[in-house]
Amino acid sequence: PSVLAKEVPPVLLNSNLSLSDVNDKQWAPSQAAVFFENVVRSSNNFKEFSPSVLQGFSCGAVKELNFTAFLQLVQAMKGKGAKFDESQLRCMSARLTSNRTTPAIETLPVDVLLFFNSAQFRSSFNCQTFFKLVGKSNIDVLRKGSRRRRNLLYDAMTCLIKSIVRRYLQLGGDLNAVSLKSIGGASLCTLDEQQLLTISNLTDAGSLDLSTCTQSKKDLLYQLAFSALRSQQSDPIPYFQLIKAYIGGAAADDLKFLANNSINMDFDTFRGLNPEEVRKLTSQDLMNLLGIYLRDLQRGVNETVVVVWVASHTESEVRRLGLTGGIPDNSSETTLCRAVNSSTLNNLLLSVNKTQLCNFNIKDYACARTDLLRSGLSSDALTSIFQCFVGPKALNRSDELALTTFVQKLNRSTLNEALDIFNNKTLNTSSIPLMTKITFVNALWEIVKTNENLTDPDFLRKCTKGLSNGFSDMPRGTRETVLRIWILGYLNASEFPLRCYENNSFVLYVDVNFQRFGELLTLSEAFSLLPSNRVAEVLDVTDPSDLAGALSRPGFINDNNILTAVLLHIQPIQNLATFVDEFNRQTQDNLPAANRVAIIEGLWPQFINSLPVLNDTEKNAWLNVRLSPYLPFITTRLLFSNNTLRVGCLSYRKIVRTLSARYRSLTSNKQKEIYNGIKAYLQQGPKPKCYDVNDPVLNSTAWFAQYLGLYMNQISLSDLQSFFDNETQLQEFLVDPENLALLENLTLSTEVSKFYLQLLLANNPNVNVSRLPNSLVCFITDTDLLQSLDTQQVLSIAAVINRVCGLNVLPNTTSNGTAPAEDPTDEQLRSSIAIVSKIDNFTVSTLNTLGQTAVGLSVSQVGNIDGETLQNALPSLGKVRGWNVGQANAIVIRLLRNGFQ
Repeated sequence: PSVLAKEVPPVLLNSNLSLSDVNDKQWAPSQAAVFFENVVRSSNNFKEFSPSVLQGFSCGAVKELNFTAFLQLVQAMKGKGAKFDESQLRCMSARLTSNRTTPAIETLPVDVLLFFNSAQFRSSFNCQTFFKLVGKSNIDVLRKGSRRRRNLLYDAMTCLIKSIVRRYLQLGGDLNAVSLKSIGGASLCTLDEQQLLTISNLTDAGSLDLSTCTQSKKDLLYQLAFSALRSQQSDPIPYFQLIKAYIGGAAADDLKFLANNSINMDFDTFRGLNPEEVRKLTSQDLMNLLGIYLRDLQRGVNETVVVVWVASHTESEVRRLGLTGGIPDNSSETTLCRAVNSSTLNNLLLSVNKTQLCNFNIKDYACARTDLLRSGLSSDALTSIFQCFVGPKALNRSDELALTTFVQKLNRSTLNEALDIFNNKTLNTSSIPLMTKITFVNALWEIVKTNENLTDPDFLRKCTKGLSNGFSDMPRGTRETVLRIWILGYLNASEFPLRCYENNSFVLYVDVNFQRFGELLTLSEAFSLLPSNRVAEVLDVTDPSDLAGALSRPGFINDNNILTAVLLHIQPIQNLATFVDEFNRQTQDNLPAANRVAIIEGLWPQFINSLPVLNDTEKNAWLNVRLSPYLPFITTRLLFSNNTLRVGCLSYRKIVRTLSARYRSLTSNKQKEIYNGIKAYLQQGPKPKCYDVNDPVLNSTAWFAQYLGLYMNQISLSDLQSFFDNETQLQEFLVDPENLALLENLTLSTEVSKFYLQLLLANNPNVNVSRLPNSLVCFITDTDLLQSLDTQQVLSIAAVINRVCGLNVLPNTTSNGTAPAEDPTDEQLRSSIAIVSKIDNFTVSTLNTLGQTAVGLSVSQVGNIDGETLQNALPSLGKVRGWNVGQANAIVIRLLRNGFQ
């Protein structure tokens, strides 16, 4: 029956259920997540899916759907009222935008638009449509203060401002410095060129972001700025800073002026330049223009401005900047071979004698006939030649062009085989001169980067393996060059995503393609090779223990956002468990706090979502072992996530027990943060949460101990009352032994303690005071409990009150000396008076036992105490704080009458 559907354990739903089996029932999200994949496989009639079924959506469940089917599934969700959390919506957005063509936004569920790139819409013609739809979404899906939430607000404001600006101009407003500052660059770019021509005092508006402007508008705005600032060119550095915001419209001559004055243009500014003007600059111009930022060209090789420049310059010029590609230098071999006679070598190649191969130098080989080199040299012979050039005829930098020319002429399969043999013969490269190694590196790179070899992964791997043999002897800079220019530059080419990947372990992929240079690889570099839509696929076939070994390498983790994303993609939970066990073993709790935050962000959602299929032993292993290093860094976002708030009661009880065990090691802010998460869970109905007198599993009255633990320290009276519909419900839990034992370890607020004691006594007026938690004893003087106690019992209570209730306060030691302890509060005085009022006979022992509570003695009581008794108790009475004048005088008089000197 539908009414009982939510009671079915999720583990029983992991079978081949069809849509007709589940569509007419109300399921919990954790249940729907289990059977959603089977339902999607069995039916593509997505419009018939009920909201209860749709809420089980996950990326893993729909990974086999093509884009069209996936789009139809998401469109079927619109208007059905199904609730999705952030991870589900983020997945939908990622796949919907991965096809480079965004589907009609009006056809999508409004919540998914929260995860679209709103910046793409803020200045578009339909920005108002987009933000109107976003306005109908559940913005609370996004964490308050999150970057995405702030960006949405900013982009919506930009859209609004754009509309306002157009209206402002229609009404005759002027575009001057004041209005430009208000408008901002993004909105300025939405205006047409005729409107831009009306701008006055552009440069007085300061720096404007013109990145969204068309090139023609950038050109126009630059001319306006240039006209205003031309007189400042005599001082180039300040001039550049003034015109920097408008430099995207600069002509080549203006850029050459800046280059000649070595202004060190940062790369973010450079990539905003007009590519057609930059193509007119020489490599030396770019070196002068960028200065210390020249190295940043490596990370920007796919930027349009760099691609255009490379495509319009010769290979030799391109190489000067550390880049690859360019127009071939056809004359290089002619120049090299003008004075070289390779006829003797050509004759040898007709019938190769390996003993004579070292008789020739590298220029002889470079200028030999290509057809003879290809037909006459076997891989063994070629290996011998390589050995000549690292031994008796060791190369130097001046031989780089000749070696490059020679290698370019060789048969590719022969070259690959020779490199393989050569690598195996030169595992120890310490005997090879450094300049020879560098020459080989540069020459081989010239071959690797050509279009022909960009499709030959075997060649690159053999080159890399050879270089890896000499890794230990290489300077750090050379290692970095091989890694980032050679290997990453090759593998990251955008036209071949995940190049050289063979549908196997990603760790194996890195090992094979990077060899020892993988020791320098970082997480962000490794995962730059992975298209976002293939991360799950690749991690699915990667051994989790191997992945843990890679991630635990010191220095590898350099991007915590990527780290979280990787962990979220390790599935199923058994694989994630294997990963965490090995990762924890290798890192040995030696990680910075920022890494731990990222790790718990990646582990917690999967652990929570898998709770329905984990047995108690597995749950305990996760909570007490695997998550142990990271629980102190759990965040509000995780505790308040929909999935956490949906956790079953018994599982949540385990979570609270684990967190409670860590309570005293946490900062006060983290204690409060975790308590607020627990409070949010417990405030869900019906109240009290997780208690059912008719359920043998949930009928325990030890509710405070089980669901709050030490976090009850943080509870306020209003919080306590919010967990229950009425005080009658609450009273059922007050006398539970486990709850009372918990109170022994708590420091509750006065308000909560009094309320607890009041309700406790309402049903149990004759409660045994000696069995009350110490935290409640402090407040019994406001009740009738003292009435039934004899003197000895009262003194026992006094000792507890002195110890627990803040009466025995030591003096404060400060930098200026020792300051006296503070006097007792009015409430403490009332408590002391109530205690001593129950004592009729004051002996020395009684006064010593009373301690600080002796401050409650009345003047008449002091007057009735024997002077000798007072004198003998004086060491104790002298430590009592807060005597009033009347009490002090009465004590002095009794002492003097007793002959005290």
